[in-house]
Amino acid sequence: METVGGYLKQQRMRAGKSLDDVAAAIKVRASLLHELEADHLERLPGGVFLRGYVKSYVRAVGADLDRGMDLLDATLSPEAPLSSTLAGPGDGTTNEKRFKMTHAAILAVVAAVLMAAFFITSEKLRPGAEVSSVETTDVDSGTSRALSPLKP
Repeated sequence: METVGGYLKQQRMRAGKSLDDVAAAIKVRASLLHELEADHLERLPGGVFLRGYVKSYVRAVGADLDRGMDLLDATLSPEAPLSSTLAGPGDGTTNEKRFKMTHAAILAVVAAVLMAAFFITSEKLRPGAEVSSVETTDVDSGTSRALSPLKP
């Protein structure tokens, strides 16, 4: 089975370019492209970065973009190409991490709001807190009046 790395190397050699030529053209370190050609994808940044490297590489050597991306999808997930899954680019762990981080951030915000509400309301209800005045309403007559605490 042809791999994305083998395809890229073959197309680069067909175009008569060195690895350094391609690296300079797409502004990526040659060592990254070497790992890509060797199919050591686990050593490279995943997701959109990996897809970007492959796209840029394919364009730099004048190869078929669809073929390069199909081979990348097949290399990352032999059972189902990434373009047909809901997980998006990468191996799915990026989206899972993002999902967990989003939920953690939401929980932190909710906890902070609840704590602030608690402290604000408990300040008003704290035993021994000074009360400047209390307003009361007489239920029978409907009149209200302000009462001040007794001073010792």
